Amino acid sequence: EQKEYLTYIYQEAQRLSRINENMLQMSRLDYQNIVDLTQEVKVDEQIRRCIILLGEKYPDREIQYELDLEKCIIRSNYDLLLQLWTNLIDNAIKYSKKECTIWITTKIVDDSLVFIIKDEGTGIPRDKLNKIYEKFYQCDESHKRQGSGLGLSIVKRIIKLLKGSIMCESELGKGTVFTVKLPVS
Repeated sequence: EQKEYLTYIYQEAQRLSRINENMLQMSRLDYQNIVDLTQEVKVDEQIRRCIILLGEKYPDREIQYELDLEKCIIRSNYDLLLQLWTNLIDNAIKYSKKECTIWITTKIVDDSLVFIIKDEGTGIPRDKLNKIYEKFYQCDESHKRQGSGLGLSIVKRIIKLLKGSIMCESELGKGTVFTVKLPVS
């Protein structure tokens, strides 16, 4: 019984720690206007690294990744890109079933990197799509214990700092597709 309670306490401490980290990250990004965009980033390698790290976070999930990652190096900000991919892939995992497939594509189109992530998750109701980037907003009541509602706010702010754009398409019960466009240099 004591071990069970210690497990609950540990899990809750981890959750609170993640919320705190997200709030600090959002606060830093809110007041940041100048970003070093001169670092060379191997995007395909960085995305693979994110997948490996998130695999450790979700050891109970059986996720199939369908990757179509064009080898590309862009001039951007390494840390912000890592956070961007991590948040989007994490959401795809979090809102999908235990056994799922996640599709990730990167390609260079004109002078932009196009990143597309598609999941088989719960989807987002059409009337809530315009709110998903708001701080602390969570569409799905059942997932309130899994996050803080800051992940997509952080994503949106990072994309703005990186001078890019994001688009979301979703169908309830079928999944969600996020498309990110970022300048190559």
